[in-house]
Amino acid sequence: MRTITPFLILMLCLATACAPTTSSANADGDSTATAAVDTATVTVDTVAIADLPPVPTDTADPGKVATPSKPSPATDLKYRLKVSFTSMGAGIDFKVKAKYDAFIIDFGKRNNATLQHETATWGREGEVDYCFNLGQLNPRQQGAFVQESKALLKDNEMVDVAENVVCQYLKKKK
Repeated sequence: MRTITPFLILMLCLATACAPTTSSANADGDSTATAAVDTATVTVDTVAIADLPPVPTDTADPGKVATPSKPSPATDLKYRLKVSFTSMGAGIDFKVKAKYDAFIIDFGKRNNATLQHETATWGREGEVDYCFNLGQLNPRQQGAFVQESKALLKDNEMVDVAENVVCQYLKKKK
């Protein structure tokens, strides 16, 4: 009897919730005319839900609750050059990274500038991004640095070079 009682209560609730309601529709089936006569006009000063843009999601899984993306001052900035040292399961190519580090210092000496960049580590095997703003160089020097970086790193599958992109792994600045 104890296991049947909650079931009966649930069934009774469902039956009353699904029962048809009587509406005050006029002869042609339009209930809005009757509702307009019986109720006061309500003014709504909010945007309709259908007019809102879709909320960006962090996941492609439709069963998972999505959270809206919040812009971050550190990650919204586009950098002139991003060099990503990636891994294919055995760590990054540390020899190429050391060679590129030496190139950065050498290029700065040749152009009487100290090249500043932000470093973003993002993997478990030493993956790292070098994000260059290059604001301390003139446009000709910036172009030369980008070209020389691409030429130095072009034959390595574990290094990606991209221009005018966001460095998504940078931590938010405090």
